[in-house]
Amino acid sequence: MKKILVFLLMTLFCLSSHAQFKLSGKIWNYDPNKTLEINIPLVFGFYKENSQRITVAGDGTFEVALPVTARKSATLIYSGVFQTLLLSPGKDLIANLTDSTIGFTAGSALTENRTIQQIKLDEVPFFMKAPALNNLAKRSLAELRQQLLIPFLADCNQMNEVIRTTSLPSQLKDYIRTELYTKRINHLNDFARVAELPKPTSDSLVLELFGKASINLQDNFGGPSFYSFLDNYLRYLETKAFVKIRSEKIPSSEPIPYFGISLDSANRLMNSYSKDYWRFIGALNNFPKTIVEKYNFQQLVNLYHDRDLTHLKALAGAHWKIFPTDEHRPLVERYIADLDSLLIANKQNKQIRLIEDDQPISSIYDLIAELKGKSGLFGCLGYLVWSL
Repeated sequence: MKKILVFLLMTLFCLSSHAQFKLSGKIWNYDPNKTLEINIPLVFGFYKENSQRITVAGDGTFEVALPVTARKSATLIYSGVFQTLLLSPGKDLIANLTDSTIGFTAGSALTENRTIQQIKLDEVPFFMKAPALNNLAKRSLAELRQQLLIPFLADCNQMNEVIRTTSLPSQLKDYIRTELYTKRINHLNDFARVAELPKPTSDSLVLELFGKASINLQDNFGGPSFYSFLDNYLRYLETKAFVKIRSEKIPSSEPIPYFGISLDSANRLMNSYSKDYWRFIGALNNFPKTIVEKYNFQQLVNLYHDRDLTHLKALAGAHWKIFPTDEHRPLVERYIADLDSLLIANKQNKQIRLIEDDQPISSIYDLIAELKGKSGLFGCLGYLVWSL
């Protein structure tokens, strides 16, 4: 019996040690007034709620075991320096930090994390900083293609060569490559959306940018940049759909391209709900269900942090109609209960909105049910290809 108990304890220890990532190291000339944090997103986006403070000893040394059951990207933050880390269960990494640098010295996760630094994944691109941002906003589409798109994506190809020549397994190479390309596209999309470009130029730039990129929607490739790309891709499909509606004079009673519902239905949907449901439908109509489940979970979490009880309840109900066994359902139900309790405690808080009884909540389910029967639902895109 004693041997069996010892065996079970050893087994549990091994399982728990393989479900974590060990990060350790030293901060040179450590200032105790500064904090060391790591931010591990649930799916995508940078939210303070996902940050964890790491305890640092007086001599600047630190060690933390992070619960990781699958490959995750994270951000290490110290003294205004942000560094992406790649965490894998059962691996470890040793880092050296100063007020202006984060470097890696050893550990079983050393190669992938040094590779991330080599390809400059965290670098803010030149076109998102002054004066380039303002200067490029004055350029024509043809000039932007030559001065922005072609050189920037050519740099991606050079970084891809760095990834290719590493000793990493193919799955890790694919993950890092996907994060690199999607983050680059996200940056370019940000430029197109925030620069003061003429509307036709902005639309054309977005259409060209996403029209020349396709990506293999495999769940094991999915990091935060990948899911941010999908979020931006849905906005691209909106732009593409409405350009097509205008040019082809598609009646408002006909299905919107890529979304499968009419403009009339979409407008009614917007009146009763919000863009969250519109994008949920767009995701269902264009991405595999495994991707939609994780993408929409992040949307639900965002609604919780926005204290938007009305839309959280409605979107959660629609989500569970499609994903009744979602592993995150208990967490989302707890979020709803938290906001319900907060509403009871503070009925005058206008930031919390309760669904009125006369709202037709079930209509979103009807729309989803109609979509599920359409051909092409959950269609998949191709692999990451650039053909500028």
